[in-house]
Amino acid sequence: MAHACDKLAVNFGAEILKSIPGRVSTEVDARLSFNREKSIEKARHLVALYQEMGIDKSRILIKLASTWEGIRAAEVLEKEGIHCNLTLLFSFAQARACAEAGVYLISPFVGRIYDWYQARKPLEPYVVEEDPGVKSVRNIYDYFKQHKYNTIVMGASFRRTEQILALVGCDRLTIAPPLLKELQASDTPVVRKLIPASQILPRPVPLSEAEFRWEHNQDPMAVEKLAEGIRLFAVDQRKLEDLLAANCHFSLTEKNMSRRELANAIRALSMDAVQKANSGHPGAPMGMADIAEVLWNDFLKHNPQNPDWVDRDRFILSNGHASMLLYSLLHLTGYDLPLSELKQFRQLHSKTPGHPEHGLYPWGGNHHRPAGPGAGERRRDGHRRTDAGGAI
Repeated sequence: MAHACDKLAVNFGAEILKSIPGRVSTEVDARLSFNREKSIEKARHLVALYQEMGIDKSRILIKLASTWEGIRAAEVLEKEGIHCNLTLLFSFAQARACAEAGVYLISPFVGRIYDWYQARKPLEPYVVEEDPGVKSVRNIYDYFKQHKYNTIVMGASFRRTEQILALVGCDRLTIAPPLLKELQASDTPVVRKLIPASQILPRPVPLSEAEFRWEHNQDPMAVEKLAEGIRLFAVDQRKLEDLLAANCHFSLTEKNMSRRELANAIRALSMDAVQKANSGHPGAPMGMADIAEVLWNDFLKHNPQNPDWVDRDRFILSNGHASMLLYSLLHLTGYDLPLSELKQFRQLHSKTPGHPEHGLYPWGGNHHRPAGPGAGERRRDGHRRTDAGGAI
């Protein structure tokens, strides 16, 4: 499902880019927020999916949570020309670390900061100059301009038009449609409030990991909101995966899927199953998916509606390490092997134990020996090989 979710996100992004002149942000799975290497790998994969659709990486922003690991991943990606949008940013330490890493853009959350303080010590009456979310973005903007950091500051998550008007002049602002309508209907003059500093100061020594973690930890609001944001994003990711699993059915006979997409579906299912089981060997499915798809679709005789067909060809690999390749093919081509069984890979009493015994399932055979050709071919070969001691 991970590959399906990535593909869905990229498809949405591609459609959005047809209607806008700028960039679209596509998010790395929040569950990777504390894994630098996996975040880099996922980001490269998303960019590759866009490029397969003819979309240049210059039109994409990879969205990462502003953890230490996320910032370090962005540092690597920026050097590869993959621009990043660092989100869930609530502390000055996060903002400073992003600038020092050369991140393209940050999204400090004005509204979520405001919500946290408002729930504990409400601003009554409301004075925008005292709004903690507004003050946070102002401080970040001023610091970046004073030290001549190129990182774009994009204020986000607004709750009131006063917050937006107080940050006029910020590099970017993301404004929800209801607030845009309020602004459009308002007669309040729009006056620039954020102005770049005229005096440039030398940059300080970049924060170490220990310094970053300590300074971020000193801000209870930032610690709580970052952790909460990652958890909520992860919940949404799981909901999407469950929705796709319940409603999507892949078929190798679908005309709208290219051979490459079909092979990648085999790879994705195999990788997910092996990772979930923490057992098995993904190497064979990864390397042999294209070959298997061609053999299965173009050369071998089989019928998912009649898996016991006596004259079917057997596609039982002699390499036991390739069992997930076979399971993926069976699932994708309509055999009675649902996704729920793939999720039980290598589990006792499942239909996908990894090394099924011969005759256990209609499609089955021992993975350590080929099951042989169909009945018609056996009869033909039998006539030719009677002198060898019996038909094969």
